[in-house]
Amino acid sequence: INAEYGVFKEIRGWIFFFPMKLCLLCFFVIFFLFRASCLEPLTAEKLSGLNRLTGFSASKDSVVYSANTWDPKTGKTVSGLSIFPLNNPQQKRVLTSPTSGSDFSPSFSPDGRYVAFLSTRTGSSQIYVVPSSGSEKTVVQLTSYEIDIANLKWSRNGSFFLFTANVYVSCGNFSCTAQKDSLLKARGSNTGIVFTQLPVRHWDEWKVSGKASHLFIQGVTLNKNKSPKLSGAPFDVMDGLDADTPTLLSGSEQFDSSWNDNEISFTTQIINASTAWTTGWRVYKALIENMQPTTRTDISQTPARCQNPVYSPDGNYIAYLCMDRPGYEADKNHIVLHNRLNGLNTVIAQTWDRSPDSLVWVDSTRLIAAADDDGRHKLFLVGMTGNPTAIIDSGTNSEPIPVPQTNTWILSRSSLSSPLDLWSFALSTQISNLTQLTYLNREALSSIYLPAGISFEYQSAANNTRVQGWMLPPFSNSTSQHPVAVLIHGGPQGSWNDAWSYRWNPQIWASRGYGVLTFNIRGSTGFGQAFTDGVNRNWGGVPFIDLMSGLDWALNNYNWMNRSRVCACGASYGGYMINWINGHTNRFSCLVNHDGMFDTSYFYYSTDELWFPEWEFGGTPWQNPEGYSEWNPSLFVEDWQTPTLVIHGGLDFRIPETDGMATFTALQRRGIPSKLLYFPLENHWILNPSNSLIWYETILEWLDEYTANVPPYKPAPFPIYPIPSPKKPSRLSWKWIVPTSIACVLFVVVVLLMCKVYGKKAYYHYGRVQ
Repeated sequence: INAEYGVFKEIRGWIFFFPMKLCLLCFFVIFFLFRASCLEPLTAEKLSGLNRLTGFSASKDSVVYSANTWDPKTGKTVSGLSIFPLNNPQQKRVLTSPTSGSDFSPSFSPDGRYVAFLSTRTGSSQIYVVPSSGSEKTVVQLTSYEIDIANLKWSRNGSFFLFTANVYVSCGNFSCTAQKDSLLKARGSNTGIVFTQLPVRHWDEWKVSGKASHLFIQGVTLNKNKSPKLSGAPFDVMDGLDADTPTLLSGSEQFDSSWNDNEISFTTQIINASTAWTTGWRVYKALIENMQPTTRTDISQTPARCQNPVYSPDGNYIAYLCMDRPGYEADKNHIVLHNRLNGLNTVIAQTWDRSPDSLVWVDSTRLIAAADDDGRHKLFLVGMTGNPTAIIDSGTNSEPIPVPQTNTWILSRSSLSSPLDLWSFALSTQISNLTQLTYLNREALSSIYLPAGISFEYQSAANNTRVQGWMLPPFSNSTSQHPVAVLIHGGPQGSWNDAWSYRWNPQIWASRGYGVLTFNIRGSTGFGQAFTDGVNRNWGGVPFIDLMSGLDWALNNYNWMNRSRVCACGASYGGYMINWINGHTNRFSCLVNHDGMFDTSYFYYSTDELWFPEWEFGGTPWQNPEGYSEWNPSLFVEDWQTPTLVIHGGLDFRIPETDGMATFTALQRRGIPSKLLYFPLENHWILNPSNSLIWYETILEWLDEYTANVPPYKPAPFPIYPIPSPKKPSRLSWKWIVPTSIACVLFVVVVLLMCKVYGKKAYYHYGRVQ
């Protein structure tokens, strides 16, 4: 305006625009001060709608990642790929955006010119590629296999893809597996299945005899335009081997290719009559000649669990993780180096009393290991001698990968107050420049109450042992005392870390107005192997004392906590502990048991992995009945008296639904206030975002009822997604025509009046009617 009407510039600049600038400045100052004091609570709806990082890969100058987003309007989850240059992460752009299905498992080609990924956009999970400089328009489908595939990796030298697929061991190709699956589905009313050995079901699915997850390689060459194309048919690396790769709830971290693509190493679980009561995962290596494996060699050299092999850059070693005690899934992981030249295995960092869960080579003399440590998941630098040193010791850090031809690394990080994002750091002799690269939920969480977790420690009454925990303060402006929610982790060999979660997020309880307490009681990981072993054959003993000691400490040290309004919530082992609490103390106002064990002896005969109760309770029920009865919650039902909410999933084969039903039956028969929330299609975890909303709200309503808590926000109604009905042709209706016509007339009148009034003002200020 000033430029167009130069003659009025000086006058209007002072008379009109200076007050406007002053008003704008005051407005923004007041806005940000008001906004800082008016944060919103984190609700289950907001949590479910966040972007979730699911995978990433790095080239020498770019990073590509996949992220899931749930749409509450449709109840569906969509996923695409995004890419950004390493030197300017703000220049992020969408690489793929499927109109249906999801894109995931991105993997750069060695030269960084292409990104391979898996997608279900055609209804089946297949391999696609897109130029790293391309877009959705340049996506090309490479495979059209008859069956779904998973866990895609591009080999280090770029000559083949690695992926897994569920196949019949007796089949030599995908067509055979597809035909057998079709015959199985076409049986009609004949649905009987004959089993001759365990396991008959695992986690959340029934086993199909003769079928296993196998590792495959698919040759890749280049077209004349340097774009990738397939070479030959896929080859089964595990041909004839009745075994699973990856193992349950694992992924592509369980296999790797050598730097010159002449060998593959992988983790596998052999399927036989003793699989259900043994933990011995094996690590194999297989030579590759002409895109086909030739010889397979088991390099584990122990009956205990081994996993996650990675090749050293010089090609001399395969590093992997291995335990000492067969039958124990939570034994300490050692770092083993397998010498490819002489076949000898060497353990490094033997005196390090932490249990790493992943490894990656820095160079041929150093590795990075990730491990739980004192309520965090840290990164450690491991040399060939001496103990590892922590290089990132805050938050939860996972999946560090090197950027080719640089000293830069990419990793994912989260904390109790921030969801998973991508970060980078530089590593030479020491770490430097730890920098956040992505902000996937910055806008969605910018005004949300997300307090940082406060770490504390106390001395347990059991052996005066140090125990660590976390506290989150409640969302409230009140100075009065607040109710308390105690959250108990599962495992029992797990831990409450400084980490973000979608299934059990403590921030949800804090935003509801509860002070939140979590305790890393005996059995927790990250505090030394002896501390982890403290729960073995002692389920309701020392861990229960640790829990009660921690609650006493917190109530004595946080005077804003109301000791008469405390509820406890737990899942899996935490659910077992809820049942144990109910028979051993009445200090809680209410309890929540998610997928918890009711009867230890019956659990043995119904669970999918027998090695677990055999280790935890000291043998089988017929060998050691006292070991099961000593810690059996069902034997103390006569002492139960606390109101309890019971939650269970119908596809939970780890702790089957009958345990939840039995718990609810005992409560009802005893006349104790109780409620059962049942999810027919969920497993040990609540994974469907729609069900997650119901899960959170049912728990919070239960706690509100028995703590007399007044929620700081109005809970949203449970979401309902009806089956879409066929669309009918729309018809004009007088009930819509009349009000719409009146609204249009009023709109025109208002616009004309505004033109008449403000047109004169515009002429006065600017010299002509605007």
